[in-house]
Amino acid sequence: MTNKIPISEILSQEISCWKAKLETIAPPDEIGTRLFDAVGIFDQFKSNYSDFFLANLSKITAPPDWLFFRIEQTLLEYWEPIKRAARDYFDYPELIKNGSRELEQYKQMLEITRNIPAILYFDKVPRAVRLPFGPLFFIGIPLTDAYRGEWTAIPHELGHQVYWNSIFMINNSRVMPYQQQTARFENLIPTPKEEVFADLIEEVVAQPEWSQDRRQELKTALGQWSEEIFAEALGTLIAGKKFVDFAWQKVSYYVKRVEDADTNDGKHPKPYLLPFIRQCAQENPPDLRTYLQEAQERIFGGKEINNSEMDLLKALASMIGKLSNITNTLQPIIPSGYNPFERLREELPDDSTIIEKLLQPIILTDALTWTCACPADNNVCVDMCVNGVHTIPAGWLIFRPLVCG
Repeated sequence: MTNKIPISEILSQEISCWKAKLETIAPPDEIGTRLFDAVGIFDQFKSNYSDFFLANLSKITAPPDWLFFRIEQTLLEYWEPIKRAARDYFDYPELIKNGSRELEQYKQMLEITRNIPAILYFDKVPRAVRLPFGPLFFIGIPLTDAYRGEWTAIPHELGHQVYWNSIFMINNSRVMPYQQQTARFENLIPTPKEEVFADLIEEVVAQPEWSQDRRQELKTALGQWSEEIFAEALGTLIAGKKFVDFAWQKVSYYVKRVEDADTNDGKHPKPYLLPFIRQCAQENPPDLRTYLQEAQERIFGGKEINNSEMDLLKALASMIGKLSNITNTLQPIIPSGYNPFERLREELPDDSTIIEKLLQPIILTDALTWTCACPADNNVCVDMCVNGVHTIPAGWLIFRPLVCG
C-alpha cells in the first residue's frame, strides 16, 4: 500500500518549484516580479496560518483531523489562483502580455483603480479574486476571450476589486464591505452584502404606490444583487460606451433558452437586466417601457414580459443613480502586505469563541457528496452528517478568499 504524501508537503514542493522558475526570468519584468512576490507572500502566510491554529489546539474542541483537513483545503484554495497565474505567464506569454496591457489601460480610467496591483490569469469564467493577506489581487478571464482579443470582462471584475477595497460614504456613514486588512478578529469577517447598501436600498423602495410585500420583494432582490450591480456600474464608468454596447451580446452568451433571461440566481441580476444597468450607469437611462419592448424582441422571442418588472426597472434605475453619486466619495484601502494572523496570535483571548468562529463552516450549496473523517459524536457535523456522509460539505474556514464572477 502506497503512503499518501501530506498536502502540506506537496504544497511546499510546488511553492519551491514556482519560486525557482520565476527566479530564472531574465531580465525580470513587472508581471514576473509581481508573481514572484505573490508566491513569497503566500509562503510566509502559509506558515503563519497553520501555526496560528496549531498553537491554540487546546482551545479548539473540534477533532484534530477535522481541523487539519480544513487548514489544508483553505490553503489550497488560496494557492490555486497564484499557481494558475504563474502557469499562464509561462504557457501564454503573449496573451498575458496583451491582456495585462489592456488591464493597465482600464485601471488608468479611474483614480480609484489606478493602484490596484491586479494580476491577470485565465479561468473558465470571468472572475475576480482577492486573497485576504497582502496585496494579492487576481482577475481571471476565459482563455477563449483572450484568443479573440476580447477584454471587456476586465472592467466588471475591477468593479469587484473596488467594492472589496473601498470605504463608502453613505448618508454620512462610513461603510467598509470587507475589512480583512485590519488585525482585529471582528474585522476578518465581511459585512453581509445585503447590509452594505441597506440604507440606500430602503430609500429606493420607499415608493408609496408599492405595497409592503412588493417593497420587500424588491429590497431582497436589490440586496442580493447589490455587489454585482455596483461592479457593473463601476465597469461602465471605466470602459464607457464600448462596455454598454457589448451588453446585449454578453446576454446572448448566457441566454440559450427564453426562460434563462428571467432567472434569478440570488447573486446576479436577471440576465435581461444587464444592458439596462449599464445604460443607467452611463447616465442615459432608457424609457422603461421602451426597454422592456426591446428585451422582449431581442431575448424573449416576442414573449410578453410581466408588467410587474416595471417596478424592478424603476427601482434599479434609482439605485444606480444613487450608486453613481457615492462613487465620487470612494476612498481606497489597498492593503500593504499586512498579515492579520501575526497580531491575532497576540490578541487571542482566553475565550475559545474566537477560534470557533474562525472555524465556523461555510456551506457550499453546489458541492459534491464526500465522506466525513470525523467521529459521529464530535458535535461538529451533527446537523449535516448522516452515517459519515455529507450531502453538502461542512465548508471551509471562514477566513476565505473573495471570489466573484
